[in-house]
Amino acid sequence: MTYESSRNRLARGFRTASIVVALAMLALGGAGIAAQDATPADAGVQVSLLDVDGNEAGSATFTEGDGSVTIDLTVEGLEPGDHGIHVHETGACDPAGDMPFSSAGDHFNPTDAAHGPGPATGATPEAEMPEAHAGDLGNIAIAADGTGMVSLTTDRVTLASGGDTTLADGDGSALVIHADLDDLETDPSGESGGRIVCGVIVAAMEGTPEVSGEEGANAS
Repeated sequence: MTYESSRNRLARGFRTASIVVALAMLALGGAGIAAQDATPADAGVQVSLLDVDGNEAGSATFTEGDGSVTIDLTVEGLEPGDHGIHVHETGACDPAGDMPFSSAGDHFNPTDAAHGPGPATGATPEAEMPEAHAGDLGNIAIAADGTGMVSLTTDRVTLASGGDTTLADGDGSALVIHADLDDLETDPSGESGGRIVCGVIVAAMEGTPEVSGEEGANAS
């Protein structure tokens, strides 16, 4: 083998290696871009749910998109049957006292509406549903083993800051599950009974007064 042919082969080897390295760097660069696009906001707002004894009772995810918010809720350890679920106006879940979770205040109701059904889950468009609080979410069905799941979408609230329907105002907001069925019509609470599970969606700002007493009792 001549010196010239050896040098040509060595040059071709360097070129091949350079191409492989360049392709590998391009692939890594693309992966890096994809990872940067997956922001925490894409995962939505994660809500941990606690019962009146401070035990974990499930979780919920609030995800914003296309002018609406989707709520995926999973719970366990509840009595079988239907239980009312609502968004409440204050992001504080204090189980202490004669009325656990009264700190969450009244239903989230920025439009001063009457109590009513939750978001449409079937053929009826939400725009044609009867009047309701923005925080009225209907009921969740709990199976014989104490577990339940529900997924619903509402355009009555937003996670974005600013505006009357935001859940991220200074008082924050909370998700509450009640002891009884929500009848979807009786003001102010649908006769849904006491509050048995609560989770902070957006925490109230420091210094926000907690609601207790008669106001909290009427909120149910």
